[in-house]
Amino acid sequence: MTVCSYFVRGQCRFGDKCRFEHPQSTNQSWVNSSSNNKSAVGLFTQDSITLDLTLGKEKPLWPLSSYGPAKNEPNVISGLDISSEELRFNAWEAKAKNDLNGYIQYEADRIGNADAAFNNARNNVQALHQQAVKQSSVLSAAPTTSAFGLLALQHPHHLRLEPLQAQAQVPLVITHHQRLVHQQRRRPHRHSANLQSWVQVQLLESQQRQYLEVRPLDRLLH
Repeated sequence: MTVCSYFVRGQCRFGDKCRFEHPQSTNQSWVNSSSNNKSAVGLFTQDSITLDLTLGKEKPLWPLSSYGPAKNEPNVISGLDISSEELRFNAWEAKAKNDLNGYIQYEADRIGNADAAFNNARNNVQALHQQAVKQSSVLSAAPTTSAFGLLALQHPHHLRLEPLQAQAQVPLVITHHQRLVHQQRRRPHRHSANLQSWVQVQLLESQQRQYLEVRPLDRLLH
């Protein structure tokens, strides 16, 4: 069952009624909100890392890839990333230089180094797990993982809502002129002619705001 990410952060509001798992085991890296050790967060265990490193289980078929124990977690096996497109480019480049044997040796060396790194990690999975827990990125994670929430934390002024028709004493009436002003303001002003038009629009908008402030609503509707 999928682990409840809100429980991991101590923010789940559903308790025992939650659809997702609330892990309680103490012999794994699960920790609830009352624990003082927040680096072990239930995102990975020694068993899950072992499966990730075992070919035929969870290990991807592509050998030239670094490894992190969970999504958004730092890599614990790094420096191995080479895409198939990069290898294809290297092969064409070697062919153009009439050095295919050099490329074949290069590819074999890289794959051999990657296999050795994964085999060594699998044979020392306990140490690898401790390293992963130590450098877990969850310690510095924001309270919310949504892009909107992250924006709110980093740039709260971006989300400030300005009142429409500030200082106006009458209900807002959307007029044809205001729609034109809105459309004009959304257009990019890349040339001097557009800039001049934009200044004129600002003046008209200011006049319209003053007009709304002094004209009663019943007269605007006639």
